[in-house]
Amino acid sequence: MHKQLPVHMQPALYSYLHHAYPLSVMPEHPHFSPWLHSHYIQWSADPEFFNHLDEHIFVNYYQPMHTHHYHELLHLKIMTADLLSRMETGTDLIAFFKRSIDQGDYVYLFLDEFYLPGKAMYRRHHFAHDTLLFGYDDEKQVFHTLGFNHNYEYGQTDIGYGPFLESYRQADRSKAYYTKEIILYSLNKERTYSFDLQLVIESLEDYVLSRNSSERYRAIASPNQHVYGLKVYEEIVKYLRLLQSDSTLYRNIIPVHLLWEHKKMMADRLEYMKQHGYWCPPEKLIAQYQEIEREAQLIRKLFYKYAFFLKEDTSLLEEAITKTQMLAIKELQVLEQVLNELHGKSIISCS
Repeated sequence: MHKQLPVHMQPALYSYLHHAYPLSVMPEHPHFSPWLHSHYIQWSADPEFFNHLDEHIFVNYYQPMHTHHYHELLHLKIMTADLLSRMETGTDLIAFFKRSIDQGDYVYLFLDEFYLPGKAMYRRHHFAHDTLLFGYDDEKQVFHTLGFNHNYEYGQTDIGYGPFLESYRQADRSKAYYTKEIILYSLNKERTYSFDLQLVIESLEDYVLSRNSSERYRAIASPNQHVYGLKVYEEIVKYLRLLQSDSTLYRNIIPVHLLWEHKKMMADRLEYMKQHGYWCPPEKLIAQYQEIEREAQLIRKLFYKYAFFLKEDTSLLEEAITKTQMLAIKELQVLEQVLNELHGKSIISCS
């Protein structure tokens, strides 16, 4: 027996796997594009990161409740690893996950990559990392999974049933509540979604004004003390300066990658809104934001060059810092114009 559910190997966002996995599944939904372009505007930085440099999430997209962020287009079934541990044998676990896939459910769970050939941490370091099962092959005795391989490239990795069971059972789920969760999700094609221009405007306002968006969602989640919106740039600069002062620190590429990824998503959104007639901006406005994306990509390249090849060359960090500070100013100027256009007469159907 074998089964493989459809996945997209190039999701819109992949800085964190908990975004990449749903976004690898959801493009199969007919209303994915309007949903995608209505979201992923606000971001935040957690100052607590500077007390836990090796293991704390720093910069991320803001979602009031991540697990339920996707419920508009996905069916979600959430359980815990403790519940499944009551099963007596490994065969039962394998059979359960295979049945889930047979019924159209993708399986999101955490495995210890120390036991998984093809992963960067294989036999080097115990690391409970999120994994997505989207298929299996009994003849080869493997699950088809998505994730990062040993070269940190996003794509498919096949995991044998034996290593899978060991990595599942040995995963340390004591440090974070979300590692205990197992989420089954499938497309909910009965649901529809229309592009939400009002949500986009409100999110852009929060972003430009650096408002704490969590304050407005206290009915469903306690507010946090993260830094929001354009002020996140200051936190990224703070991190780059910290690396300048101590070259022995772990060089976390995610904040700078997400900086570029966020600008790419923003530029794509403006183009989407224009193409679908949600506004008629001056041509130069979209061109200016596309230039912001290119600048962010250059910052990313500078940091990658430093992190992987020339870690002693702190001049690369200084250049990245200068460009990041300038980028914050440019983005503020452009987004103020965008908001003026969205609040003004340009919100008409484009002919």
